Amino acid sequence: MHASALNLNILTDTSTRVFSIEGEDPYWRDFALKFFTNLVPKQNRAFNLNVVDTPVNSDAIESVVMSISFFPGPHVVVVKNATIGDEKGKKTTRSKKEIIESQKLNTIIDAVGNKILVFYNSTGFSVSNKKKLVTIDAQMSSDHELTKIIRDHFSRAGGIEPNAISLLIKYTNRNMLRISNEVAKLESYCGRNKITTADVLLLVSDSEESKLYEFTEALTTQNKLRTLSLLDKFIASGTAYTVILYVLTNYYRQMLHVSLSKFTNDEFAKLINVKPFIIEKARSAARTYDEHTLRKCLSLLIDAEVNIKSGIMSDSTAVRSAVISLLGVTRQ
Repeated sequence: MHASALNLNILTDTSTRVFSIEGEDPYWRDFALKFFTNLVPKQNRAFNLNVVDTPVNSDAIESVVMSISFFPGPHVVVVKNATIGDEKGKKTTRSKKEIIESQKLNTIIDAVGNKILVFYNSTGFSVSNKKKLVTIDAQMSSDHELTKIIRDHFSRAGGIEPNAISLLIKYTNRNMLRISNEVAKLESYCGRNKITTADVLLLVSDSEESKLYEFTEALTTQNKLRTLSLLDKFIASGTAYTVILYVLTNYYRQMLHVSLSKFTNDEFAKLINVKPFIIEKARSAARTYDEHTLRKCLSLLIDAEVNIKSGIMSDSTAVRSAVISLLGVTRQ
């Protein structure tokens, strides 16, 4: 699927020849890596493309960067899974060893010359390291970006209905790798005909995570028929009541915390290690509740868990009772 939400255009806007591919989306990370490796003609890759995987220290990187290129054209050095300093790069103070490694890396960067040095899935850069490299942002694409990518892709054939795009994004949970695979499946089935919503419903499997968020959305909007229908489908497909309870408790807890927090969606997502769009959904749903009501909802779910663990109720009775109670809660 030829499309990019990456900032690769910076290659023409900067004189820097050192890059770091970062971000949570594996599809875009690999897309960016492929872009750099493709800069080297296939016939020269045995000599002008070097991959250093999981280097023990900066010496392993230095030996490759300092090597002489005998073939003309671009010479790309890819460093994978390097840990320059603290693994998460968040320590306020660095050890003597980390400082030395950071200084060595700066020296290596300054000596890159005509080569292109690319760090992939690497961590622990110091502030001074960061200033010397350009970050290729491989974050998860937004709905708006994905809509454009999918629409542009199918414009070369018969096109795709707007609702089909939305459904494809929803069913794949915005996972670009899944979208790419499903697009190939749709193309194979539909040829050059226009892709319809019916085609997506027929060919694309709804992810379990997407179904769970559809369930919580139906519940928080108090769509009783939809909520109970989805609950029955989960149980019929083998999903345990305790899993459903866990998801609901987490979601209502997120809604409560995000409604009280002054953090942005991105900041809060990083704080609890989830994807930003999850916090975005939680914040949107939380706006229809006040704090007292959210605490009451969370208490209902916690009580259900206690009732199951203490044997007062079966898991099915406890979860179904909690869901019915949540559907009846008076909101703003």
